[in-house]
This record gives sequence, C-alpha cells and structure tokens, in this order.
Amino acid sequence: MATETKVDVKLLQTLNSSTWTSSLLQGFLIGQRTESAIKIIGLARVLENTNVENYQAYVENNLVGSVKICGLVVQGKTEEPNQKIWNQLRSLDGLDTDDDLIVCFLNDKDKITDKSFYWLLPTDDAEPSQAEVIVEETNIFSSSIITRIQTEINLNILSRNGKITKSILNCEYEKLCDDILESGSFVFSIDDGTVLISRDDIIGLKKNATVSTLNEYLKTGKGQRSHQHETLPMAVYQRLACNNSTPTCAPFIHHRIGEEKCLTLNLQIDVLCLIPMEQPIKDVYPILCKSICSQLEYMKTCLQEYQQGDKFYQPEVFHFQPKGTNFFLSVIYPKELTEDFLQVKRRQLHDIFGLPLDCPMLRRSNRYIFYGEEINGGYILNPHTAIVNNNPLKDSKFYLVEGNYTYHHYMQDKFDDNKWGCAYRSLQTLVSWFIFHGYTQKSVPSHREIQQALVDIGDKDVKFVESKKWIGSLEVSYCLEHLIGVTSKILSVSTGAELANKGRELANHFSTQGTPIMIGGGVLAHTILGVNFSEVTGALRFLILDPHFTGGENIREIIDKGWCGWKGPEFWDQTAMYNMCLPQRPKAL
Repeated sequence: MATETKVDVKLLQTLNSSTWTSSLLQGFLIGQRTESAIKIIGLARVLENTNVENYQAYVENNLVGSVKICGLVVQGKTEEPNQKIWNQLRSLDGLDTDDDLIVCFLNDKDKITDKSFYWLLPTDDAEPSQAEVIVEETNIFSSSIITRIQTEINLNILSRNGKITKSILNCEYEKLCDDILESGSFVFSIDDGTVLISRDDIIGLKKNATVSTLNEYLKTGKGQRSHQHETLPMAVYQRLACNNSTPTCAPFIHHRIGEEKCLTLNLQIDVLCLIPMEQPIKDVYPILCKSICSQLEYMKTCLQEYQQGDKFYQPEVFHFQPKGTNFFLSVIYPKELTEDFLQVKRRQLHDIFGLPLDCPMLRRSNRYIFYGEEINGGYILNPHTAIVNNNPLKDSKFYLVEGNYTYHHYMQDKFDDNKWGCAYRSLQTLVSWFIFHGYTQKSVPSHREIQQALVDIGDKDVKFVESKKWIGSLEVSYCLEHLIGVTSKILSVSTGAELANKGRELANHFSTQGTPIMIGGGVLAHTILGVNFSEVTGALRFLILDPHFTGGENIREIIDKGWCGWKGPEFWDQTAMYNMCLPQRPKAL
C-alpha cells in the first residue's frame, strides 16, 4: 500500500458539484500509483444505458502509461461503507478489485471531504477502513517524464473460410500481444541509441538508475539538448532472434489446399507513457510493452466496432489534454469516417470524463501539439507563450486567448501583401484558432478566397478579387460568418484614447470566449491576444500580435523586436476611430 494518498483539490470540487444516479458504482477515480504515493487527479463516470461491455477496460484504454484507475466512486444508503457494500463491489461484473483501491463514498447527507475516502482491499474479509487523504493541488506532470513511442506494427491475418471474423481477429491480436510481452524481442532506443532499454539489459545508464536520472541525463549528459522536450521520444526495434539456442525439434511443413484470405493491417502505434521519476529504469520495459499492447487492444476494438463486411477502417491515434484536466486522453478513431459520424462516440467520452457538451474537445483537430511538432505551412504556434517577462500591472489579472492559433503576417505563403494585407493576416490568425479548436474543418483562407467571399455575399464588386484593397473589422466579421459559420460582436470606439476604458469588456471576452480579437483603425490592423487589467485602478495593457512583420519564422526576432508583446494604451492612434471584431464560440460537439 502506498505511504501517501493525495486527491486533487479541483477533483474534490467536481465530486461535490456532480449529480449522481441511484446506482452503487458511480465512477472511477483516475490517478497514478507509485511506491510512495497514490495521486488521484480525475474522474470517469459510469453511464447508464451504454453498449460498453467492460467499463473499466474501456476507461483505461483511453488513459496513458502509468495513469490508471486507482479507485471508485460509490453511492451508499448508509453514512459509512460496510462489509455488505464492499462485497457487492467485489461481485460486480468486469470490476477488477485485485489491487488496493481508494473508494470515495457518497451519501445523501454529507459533503465530500478528505474524510469521505476509504480503502477497498483485495481480500474478501477486509473491513472498510478510512484512508488518510491529503487534499491539495496535484500535478503528475511535474513528477513524471512523458515518453512517446511511434512505430508501425504489421499484423497478418489469415482466414481459412475466406472471412475475417471477430474470433479470428481476437486470436491474432492475442498472439501478437503475447509475443510482445513474453518474447522480450523489443528494444527501446533513446537519443539515437545513446540509451537502449531491453528486457534483460540497459545500455548507457547504470543498472540502478531511476527515471529521474534518465531525464537529467538527457538534459545535461551526452544527450544534451537546447530545449527541454515536452516528451521523450523513444524508437523501438525488434530483434529477429531473441536467443542463440538451437531448436529442440526439426521444422515441419503442413500443406492444405483451400480458399484462404489474408488481411495485412499496418498499425501505426503512437503510445504515450507518463512514468514517475522515482520509477527504476529496470521497471520501465514492462510498462512500455504493456502500454503498446493496451493500444493494440484498443485498435482491435476500433476495427471490430466499425467493421463493414470485409472492410476494416484504419485505426488512428489522437492524444488530447482537454481544458480543465491534468492528464492525457488517447483516443482511437477510424481514419476514413467523418467527425459528424463520430459524434456519438465523442459525446460518450465527453459524458464519461465530465467534459462540456457545447464545446469541441475531442475532435481530431483538438489533438495535443507536442513540442517540436511541425505545423502545416511552417507557421509559428502561439508566439505569445515565448514572452519571458510579462510585468503585470499592480492589482491586475491576465485575461488571455485560450489554446492554439498560428501567427500570420506579411509576406508569408510566398505572397507579397506588404502595406495592404494586415487585416487579411489577422483574419487568418482568427480562422486558425477555430481550426485548432475543432469548430471547422476548412483550411485557413487565402487573400483571394477572402476577397471572393466578400464578393459572394454582395459586400464587394467582382473587381475586388485579386486587388490590393484593404478590409476592416466589419469585413472580417462577414468572412468569419460566411466561410466558417462564426458570428462576431463589433466593439467600436470613436478615438484610440477610448480604448484605455475598454478593459472590462475585453477581459470579459477573453474569460468567456477566449478567441483572438481583430482590431482595425486608421490604416492599420492588429490582433489582440489578451489584456492585463486591474479592476481596482482601471489600468490596462494589450497583448498585441502584429501582422505587419515581414521577416521569417524566427520566434526570437518576433519577441525581441516587439512584433508580439505587451503594449500600453499609447500604442493606439489617439485620434483614430477603431472597430474590434470579437468572434463568438459556436455551440458544438
């Protein structure tokens, strides 16, 4: 049993604000278990009237690495749990109670506190015992290393009767996973082979090393890098022969004539593992192998769920970290099926993990973008995150754009729009935000497509297409609605000096909508990414993304020269009129 049990304070708030059913088992507590502690960080609800056969396995398939189900949420009619309730839990179909589990016990009278947690031990005669729980802000990322394994595994399936049945698929997957777990043929490589981890050996590190040593080694030792990677990439190799022993019997060939069907599946493995820093390196190998097998099992489920006759849809892995969670979800979708088709599956996952039903969080475009991943077009992602010193105003708060967007500016895409295309570029940044957040599957529009859209709605005449004429905030709002179905609010000021009084409205926008704002006035357009506002003094600063930059995609130049940075009210032309386009989030799933 771990020496310490921690429950995230936000999870406790979620448990107290949730609505529960009358069932015994209400949900699963998600966390990370180490020798020294159990950290409970999330909740997966048990839904009624679903087609999920094994709920516990279904939930864990969507978790990563060492993040597992560590406990249960149980509804009881008594003030405290008793032996009868514990026995009922142990008898539930599909519920694995072989490990010590933390149980959050609900009743109709009491608020959930640190006193609401109990131990469910695997022995049948174990009485409920209260768990000593520490409620605090709990973050497993700071005490773990995130590894990522991307490889291809080919699965060849031979059918004797010409059909690939569920039982045949189950059998082949079982043989594949057994081979991975038992043969010891995999070798995991770190930093181009500087460190090799196999079942029986570790090369490049001391045998008694821990994961923390590995993390420090890659930053300070032979594997030194200029940046701290968000994930530690691992290549995987497979030995053709795992030993040099001579076969104990002669091979034989069996020849059978008949109709056969062979299906080859090229499975693109993309596995994340959160491995605790205190974990010994020698124990990492089985964790990685089990994680690969878990993903293969999830892929098998996806293949069977969407199988149409002899047609199988290629499973594709996506990693997400939805807003408000501090753990990853790995979800597998069939590659060729549309987002509309997959809405039922997404809704079920939203319900299970307590995600809002009016905001896309698990669409393909919501996927988590890891450090070092290339963005289509080579654009810079979220340049404001590279600002080191934000220098907050006294008694102020920051209200910032939420999530991902890309920086669009003059001269990109091999297109010369210098001195006339700033509003077009700001519009492109706004559209990129809606793409990353799953509200549209369309691409960022070109200048010509923007101009054509304004012609199509009757705002401009045909001569406007391929011209170098400016557009303003109103045209930006028209394009957002026509091209991607997003409505906007327009906030106007008679002079730039009045912008100093708009802190409360802008702070509210970033708190409720979180979308970037396009602002146009005089002959210039900019993008507002956030504000630093004091409710006490009314002082205000603006986080500006400037589309007038004409250089290359150099983040240091962009930050150091102020193309993305904080500006005071004096930044604006004090006598010019300004219109701001404030895009509104559509309600969607």
